[in-house]
Amino acid sequence: MSEMPAMGGGDELGKQSGGTFSGWKWYPAVVCCSVSRIREGKAEKRGGGLAVFLSASLAAYFFLYRQVRANIMRRYLYVIPSLFSLLRLVLAVCLPFSPERFWVYLIIGAALSDFFDGWFARRFHVQSWQGGLLDGLADKVFILLTLIVFVLAGKFHLLWILPVMIRDMIVGITVFYVIFCKRWQAFKDMDARISGKLTTGGQFILFIVVLLFPEKTLYALLFASCCSIAAGLDYGWLFYRALSRQSR
Repeated sequence: MSEMPAMGGGDELGKQSGGTFSGWKWYPAVVCCSVSRIREGKAEKRGGGLAVFLSASLAAYFFLYRQVRANIMRRYLYVIPSLFSLLRLVLAVCLPFSPERFWVYLIIGAALSDFFDGWFARRFHVQSWQGGLLDGLADKVFILLTLIVFVLAGKFHLLWILPVMIRDMIVGITVFYVIFCKRWQAFKDMDARISGKLTTGGQFILFIVVLLFPEKTLYALLFASCCSIAAGLDYGWLFYRALSRQSR
């Protein structure tokens, strides 16, 4: 790094400012030093005033530049969780047309995308109810298509779908009710629940166990079914409370 050039006051200003600076951080220091020099009568009025004007202008420019760049980056950050959800939809469409040996990789990829979209949204504070709606839709489409593929391939009994999908059925009924009655606020008030996350995780575990450890399928099925039933009751109660608050 080269030394900061003295502005309107010779070498003493450079010493007061710390000698060397990097990037935009030295502009506020120049402003402070210039103002202090003018007050103390150590700088000529014209030179000190010019230093203050230039330094303040540059500091304002870089401050505004950082704010604009931060706003633009935040808009891009809002898109990233949705891209993970869209990736899950793409994987869901690819699954029925893929060879069976690739199914486990598609399922693991979908599980990872489900984890990272939620983690990214929470980590960078870019949660939105629209993003949550897309995330839930991607989960349900992928899980439903996977169950259908497994049933057609003889890896899953048709009756097993009911206990595994109870949570998703209740949420689906809720969505249809919201659309029909136009009560969107009640749907927005339904935050993500730990029971729902456990259910989605249990469903992905079930799919992986069916493919890699078929002899353990019953245990994974029981776990996924219990999580789904508990989450269905939880979401039903949450939606009822949201409707009650909205009716008051």
